[in-house]
Amino acid sequence: MPVGLVSVTHGRIGEELVQVACQILGEPALGVRHLPFDRCDDARELEDSLAQTVTTLDDGSGVLVLTDLYGATPCNTAWRLAGDYPVRVLSGVNLPMVLRVLNYADLDLDTMARRAAEGGRIGIIDCGPEAD
Repeated sequence: MPVGLVSVTHGRIGEELVQVACQILGEPALGVRHLPFDRCDDARELEDSLAQTVTTLDDGSGVLVLTDLYGATPCNTAWRLAGDYPVRVLSGVNLPMVLRVLNYADLDLDTMARRAAEGGRIGIIDCGPEAD
């Protein structure tokens, strides 16, 4: 049973990253949903939508929630649900992170979260002239 994946980001950042990752890797082997957030949206409505989405996606393996900015409404909302639902929340979503998730769709939730976070970190490289 694969882990579910939800992107909760400002605008459609998460959705676009997953679409690009799918162009590179093909269709994902796990359930994917997106919850875009606009600053005019109601945080309570986002929390209700996320809870419903997690419940729908979770088949017993849990759900990985990718957010764009630590401390912002999408991340805070997901983090609040973490105590009541089988989710792991990562912030700072980027393409290398999403590629890791889709590449390792067969992993358990905790291992997938670690691999995704690692992929996100090592995918950030200073390519300037002073870089080693």
